[in-house]
Amino acid sequence: MLKLFLDMQRILLIGLVIWATGCCLAQTSLNMTKLGQWDDNDLFIFSDGQQYSEVWGYARAGREYALMASAELIHILDITDPSNIVEIGNGFNTFNNSTSIWRDIKVYGDYAYCVADQRSEGLQIIDLSNLPTSASIVYQSTAFFQRTHNIYIDEQSASGIPLLYVLGSNSSAQRDGVRVLSLANPIAPVQIASEPLPGGGYIHDAFVRGDTLYANHGNNGMYIWDMIDPDNPVLLGDLSFYPDAGYNHSSWLTEDGSHIVFCDETFGTGVKIAALTDAPLGGLDINITDNFRSTLEAPSATNSIAHNPYILGDSLVVISYYHEGVQVFDISDPTDVTLAGYYDTWTNSDYNSFDGVWGAYPYLPSGRILGSDVQEGLFVLELDGVSAPLPVTYLSWEAKAEGPNSLLSWATEIEIDNAGFMLQHSRDGRNFTDLVWIAADQSGRYQYRHLNPGTGEHFYRLQQNDFDGSQEFSGIRRLDFGEDFVLPQVWPNPVGAGEEVFINQAGPVQLWSSLGQRVASFPSANRSLVLPADLAKGWYILQLPEGQQQRLLVE
Repeated sequence: MLKLFLDMQRILLIGLVIWATGCCLAQTSLNMTKLGQWDDNDLFIFSDGQQYSEVWGYARAGREYALMASAELIHILDITDPSNIVEIGNGFNTFNNSTSIWRDIKVYGDYAYCVADQRSEGLQIIDLSNLPTSASIVYQSTAFFQRTHNIYIDEQSASGIPLLYVLGSNSSAQRDGVRVLSLANPIAPVQIASEPLPGGGYIHDAFVRGDTLYANHGNNGMYIWDMIDPDNPVLLGDLSFYPDAGYNHSSWLTEDGSHIVFCDETFGTGVKIAALTDAPLGGLDINITDNFRSTLEAPSATNSIAHNPYILGDSLVVISYYHEGVQVFDISDPTDVTLAGYYDTWTNSDYNSFDGVWGAYPYLPSGRILGSDVQEGLFVLELDGVSAPLPVTYLSWEAKAEGPNSLLSWATEIEIDNAGFMLQHSRDGRNFTDLVWIAADQSGRYQYRHLNPGTGEHFYRLQQNDFDGSQEFSGIRRLDFGEDFVLPQVWPNPVGAGEEVFINQAGPVQLWSSLGQRVASFPSANRSLVLPADLAKGWYILQLPEGQQQRLLVE
């Protein structure tokens, strides 16, 4: 449905874009509508009139919320009715008189994870599960770090445990590294690694998926790291020198993992989209396929800054721009990116400051897009014709190896006119065939086992079908059983602490507690290992080669 809309609009867009780029002072919007705005003029004002920074979204029980960062507080705003935005409480921060223009927010489950650079606030966790009635701080600590610039949560780690990556902290190898926290218990983080990353230097921001870290190293470019063993990062590829380079600031990966979009936080530089392909000698090759930029004030001015990208459905990228609002580009052809729409929140484009939109969030069930303007507050926007309510909103969509089988499971929060799902399978990630039809279920919980799919790589996606025949595709999930895949065996099991364990596979092994804390690592295990003598009794998880797992009982 999304692609159909874009195809129908392309001729109209070409004419409108030519008109917009040919004027000295561009119009306020193109194919985007403002649904609502929130601003509090009584809030603390930092330097140069700056009040706000990051914004993130959250949805629960049919209601939608914006989590908005100001210089002193985290504000939780009910935006279900964008024309009547309601603040829940008076903001959240346990540090009185602590101010920062650099805050970051991410959400996992029903919890918001908040950090700040400039001040020693550590990590703050807010419980959102009682909204719209209330929200509460359930954790705040400087045990792992005092300040940090950004965080990201990998919900698809090989261990099955969500991992929080801390980027640019004051206490991770002098900011030239990454700190990793386990969220097995989402309100009691456990540190599992704090490592410098050789060569790249300071990490300003990053995108993480499936233990792969796409790190933005500022003036050193973009590096991609394999973090399957966070104590021993492996460099997969880097982009240190490239045309129109600036301060490599932030990035976002397409759902199929084939391309990445990144922004250089430098006046007048373009946004890059790059193809990621397997290198002949291992690792990844990174090749820029297009370099595009804002043209809202062209030809009189083209000196804006793209701050943060957010990929939506593999065909659109939503970008927050200093001075030039929220912009949406069509990336369905990664060699010819085109403008799909924009809304300019800050029309005073003197390009002498960092005013305008800091962050954006395009993943609410309604399809609304949030934008946080540094001085003007929260904007709730709609991309005309695209931001209609989604027929299905996913809570999760996972593919895991279960012995020789693929275990596919997904859960939904909202289903509107949903007939069901066609689970599809591919061997190359591009050509899919139907595997099984699963009708919609009021429980919103679905599962299917693909028995013995065979060795090598396997790709899965969901084709969601409306009763009217419309279809939407989920993201793609990948499993790799390897060419030499065999069902893992571990013995003896149960076993005693300090005893030897035998495995019918060779390669690195990690031992995780049931709470998600890594308790031992065996980087060169060769079909046997000796457990630590001080292991407490209970269940553990052995993370085996090829991403497989086995439960181990220590008696």
